[in-house]
Amino acid sequence: RPGAGLAIGLVGIAMLLLSYFALPWASGGGVDADFSDIRDVYSSSTEYRPTGVGGSGEQGGGPTDVDVSSRAPLTVGLRQQEPVPPPPPPPTPVPSPGTGPTAVPVTGEDEFMELYVEVFWYGILVMAVVAVVFATWLVPRSRGLRSVVGFLVGGIVGLVINAVDEHGKVAPRLTGAMIAVLCLGVHGYALSILFGDDYSPDPAIGVWTGVAGLVAVVVGCLVGTRTEQVPAMR
Repeated sequence: RPGAGLAIGLVGIAMLLLSYFALPWASGGGVDADFSDIRDVYSSSTEYRPTGVGGSGEQGGGPTDVDVSSRAPLTVGLRQQEPVPPPPPPPTPVPSPGTGPTAVPVTGEDEFMELYVEVFWYGILVMAVVAVVFATWLVPRSRGLRSVVGFLVGGIVGLVINAVDEHGKVAPRLTGAMIAVLCLGVHGYALSILFGDDYSPDPAIGVWTGVAGLVAVVVGCLVGTRTEQVPAMR
């Protein structure tokens, strides 16, 4: 039956929602930025200009040479604080027929962050809820049904560990915790990109709340359901 594991997991989900929708993620220069601000920064930073061409036809720029005139100072700093020496005058290229200016390639970290702010964060929320529900609340009594749920939640690994667990006291917890740890890993990697260099802003309370929420989801899944002994019917 549901018990302390469900309560802990729901607290973790609530903290994760607060992190994404209400609390600031970064601070610097007297300005706070929430997750929506960071999403705007990374969405804009993927709009690369041709190499050596500014937004108004001027020379200069680099991979993050985007129009940031309308952004708050902190969000500009998220992608623009690192000093860049003035580039040397570019040589006059000889364009091939039918080709335009050379675009600056997107780095792997930029691609990951673009996916994170557009897709992965939704997946983290959904999978955290799924992990809590099927590890701490809806645990079928039948081993066959538990195996099906384990496959839907945790793939082949979830299927196998639920199939070998006769009474279902351990496998649902491990399946939910495995998914929650995966969510925590993806989230942590995104934070390491955002705050991992000398020119990054300072993480704010929203970051720590989100991490604590995912840790609470992992703990709630490991606690799982509670077992009640009932007298046998005669």
